[in-house]
Amino acid sequence: MRILAIICLIFSMQSCLQWKAVALYDEPLPAEVDNGLHGFASAVIWQEQLNSEIWVTQDAKCIAMNLENTGAAQGQNSLHLKWNKQAGNCPWLGIGCGWEGWSGKDISMIAQTAMLTFQVKNYGAKPLKSGLPGALGFEDFSGNQSFVGMFGKYAKDGMIGQTWTAFEIPLRDIIAQNPDLDITAIKQMIITLESEGEIGIDDIVIKPLNQQK
Repeated sequence: MRILAIICLIFSMQSCLQWKAVALYDEPLPAEVDNGLHGFASAVIWQEQLNSEIWVTQDAKCIAMNLENTGAAQGQNSLHLKWNKQAGNCPWLGIGCGWEGWSGKDISMIAQTAMLTFQVKNYGAKPLKSGLPGALGFEDFSGNQSFVGMFGKYAKDGMIGQTWTAFEIPLRDIIAQNPDLDITAIKQMIITLESEGEIGIDDIVIKPLNQQK
C-alpha cells in the first residue's frame, strides 16, 4: 500500500507540471542598423522648425529668415532667406544652428567619410552657376572656426536653379581650413553670406559620402 501511495503521488505531481521546449542553441541577436556614420547619432542639423537652436543676424536691413510652409524639399517646412549686405551696410551676416541642444558633437569618426548636405533653390530668375555667395563652417566650444566656400562644384546639378537641388560638402573640406578646430566638440554650424540673394534651404543633414539622395 505504501509503494502504491508513492506511485500515485509521483503521477499527480507530473500532471501538475508544464513542460517547455528549450532551445539547444542561443538565438542570434538582431543585427544593429548601420546608418553608415559609425554610430554618429546627431546627423540631423535642421529640419522643419524654428527654435532656439537656429539663429540669424539680428538686423532686418541685412537679412530676413522665415519658415516657408509650402513646397518644401522634405516634410512640411523649409527656410526662406533673403539678404542684402551692401544695402544694409552690414559688416557680417549669416545664420547658424547649434543642433542637438547646443551639445558637443564628436565628428572625428566620420570626418573623412561623411558630408554635410542640404537642399537649396534660388528665388532669382537666373541660376547660380558659381554656387552660393558665402561660406559654410563649424565652430567648436573654444571659438575656433573652420569654413569652406560654398562653391558651385558642391551643387549636385552643377548649378542652383528654381527647383530643389542637393548641395553636398565633404566634412574633410570644411575642417581642413583650420587644424585648431576641435572636431570632438563641435558647437554649431554657421553659414556666412555675401552680396545679396534670396534662396530656400531645407533638410540640413550629415550623410555618408557614398549615399545617394
